[in-house]
Amino acid sequence: CKVFFKRAAEGKQKYLCASRNDCTIDKFRRKNCPSCRLRKCYEAGMTLGARKLKKLGNLKMQEEGEGASPSSPTEEQGLKMSMTRIEGLECQPIFLNVLEAIEPGVVCAGHDNNQPDSFAALLTSLNELGERQLVHVVKWAKALPGFRNLHVDDQMAIIQYSWM
Repeated sequence: CKVFFKRAAEGKQKYLCASRNDCTIDKFRRKNCPSCRLRKCYEAGMTLGARKLKKLGNLKMQEEGEGASPSSPTEEQGLKMSMTRIEGLECQPIFLNVLEAIEPGVVCAGHDNNQPDSFAALLTSLNELGERQLVHVVKWAKALPGFRNLHVDDQMAIIQYSWM
């Protein structure tokens, strides 16, 4: 799993799930969907930065054991750079989890198929569907991190443009 994660996370190839991003990943079916496999790695807390930090920590312990001089500024910069990479990689799955948690559900029109179709009934169903979808979009937007910090005019513009 470590080798797959390293190659997939460092590689330029983007994996897409052919299903609904909920494939079963186990010992026997792990090769069926690399997208879900990589997602599972991130959910398990795997990061490329953690591997690099572990290497840096091991190197530092070896140097201290040999009585070497304190770390140079370039080593400290490398450590700081790998720390920011770790923070960035940890934020990505968290942000995706937030988006998945607030993902709006499917909105149904509430149209009664048992009733005969008339222009007025269809128009009423479409109006109700539009109203329900708008309510869902507004709730979803309000749940987005940082959306409420925007000016009200900007919030309204974003919601209006989402309908075009």
